[in-house]
Amino acid sequence: MKKNKILCIGATGFIGSYLVPALREKGFEPVIFSRRPKKTKEIWPDLDVVSSLEEIPAEANFHAFINLAGAGIADKRWTDERKKILLESRIDSTSAMVALIERLKMKPEVVIQGSAMGWYPFSEERSFDESEPHAENYLGQLCSHWESAAGALEALSIRTCFVRTSLVLDASGGALKKMLPPFKLGLGGKLGHGKQWMSWIHLDDQVGGILHLLNNPNCQGAFNFSSPEPVTNRDFTELLGAALGRPTLFPVPALALKLALGEMSCLLLQGQRLKPTKLLESGYHFQYPSLKTAFSKIFKK
Repeated sequence: MKKNKILCIGATGFIGSYLVPALREKGFEPVIFSRRPKKTKEIWPDLDVVSSLEEIPAEANFHAFINLAGAGIADKRWTDERKKILLESRIDSTSAMVALIERLKMKPEVVIQGSAMGWYPFSEERSFDESEPHAENYLGQLCSHWESAAGALEALSIRTCFVRTSLVLDASGGALKKMLPPFKLGLGGKLGHGKQWMSWIHLDDQVGGILHLLNNPNCQGAFNFSSPEPVTNRDFTELLGAALGRPTLFPVPALALKLALGEMSCLLLQGQRLKPTKLLESGYHFQYPSLKTAFSKIFKK
């Protein structure tokens, strides 16, 4: 019998909730790890749900593991306690996944491991492909620890892909959902000077890219999940306003964001210009390479 089970960690999040149906459409059988199994069963009553990786027997046979777990980076102000949660939620889930794989008699063929564009330093001048070493700032260190937690998989000769995700766009969730209320009221505007880069990817391409990595045995290592056409915050603001038919005349001063968000304001006031070099070289074709086409899909009449 063809091995088609995929263990999904972080499946109930914004990306995972769209990935699971996509996996099923491709003939895979997702098995969901969730610390809230009852609620997860309400979403997918016909799927297997486990509340502890330790309950999975050593004889289990999975084609792949997909780990997207981690507390939301922009959900709360970065206090010392919050930073600890952000790190531990990523390290603990990844370490638990590695421990399970080491215990399994039959190893998965591939592991898709979450990461983020925070790996790269902030810059208004440079572009970054996957060869760039991690930044020495807080986000760079966080992503480095996150990816390193899966390092033991290399010794097991398991193909591992790190998904360095940028801003994932869809009106149903993520950052865009939080942006929409003021923009719909005509109160949107650039953030700070507006020159900071915004690397982004449509949700369909995020899911499509993961499926691409899953199905291509030559794909290994880190991949930038970002559109080939990043934009500045000023351009993003104008295109979003145009897509909604609303003016964008209310810029938000940098000082106000710094006072409101503290250190976390760097997510809005600074940026990275990512190049999806390896994803393109591996043969992936973006459905929505430009922000205008992405917004047209998201806000289609």
